[in-house]
Amino acid sequence: MIEIKDAILSIGGHNVLNKVSLTARDGQLTAVCGGNGSGKTTLLKAMAGLLPLDSGYVTIDTELLEPATANYFRSQMAYIPQHIDVPERMSVDELFKLLSVTRAPKTTKQQKQQAADLWAKLQLDDQLWTKTFASLTISEKRRIMLSFVLTAPCHIVIADEPTEGLTPDEAETVRTLLRDSATNGSAVLVATKDAALESQADAKYML
Repeated sequence: MIEIKDAILSIGGHNVLNKVSLTARDGQLTAVCGGNGSGKTTLLKAMAGLLPLDSGYVTIDTELLEPATANYFRSQMAYIPQHIDVPERMSVDELFKLLSVTRAPKTTKQQKQQAADLWAKLQLDDQLWTKTFASLTISEKRRIMLSFVLTAPCHIVIADEPTEGLTPDEAETVRTLLRDSATNGSAVLVATKDAALESQADAKYML
């Protein structure tokens, strides 16, 4: 479970979050909804420990997320940003190996096999492993990052606009995988404008 309580956060003198409280529970898909500029991305980044709050707090399984514990707690969660940027020359395989280093007790080989199984569901070509991540389409980047996230031994999944830029079939597959992850016990938190994904959520928060 991940919770943010009474969060206030200003960026560039503009108040983005104002006394926001939200709980994403284990075994549930929680959707943060709202238009562009409503603060969805900021909220998710704050809950992932990537943006410091002016006031308020974040807890993971009731334990306070603070500078001394941030690295440990971030290892318990998987985060997919809305805009995915990695070094231009890094291949998909190199990115996977980099991310898998901290994912004990699973071996890289075990994780890669799980990712490969997901690639079939996500309609991803095996040849993409050798491509540079920067050369991929937005759709390919999102689906590949989702496959990496879902092979990680993390019980919190945070995804920012996970179906944006996908075809209807691709988006439906992503919705199903996120829904399945929640059903299997993870706390799944998404920011989305996707009405179909919103309709599948166990809980919704409007910004």
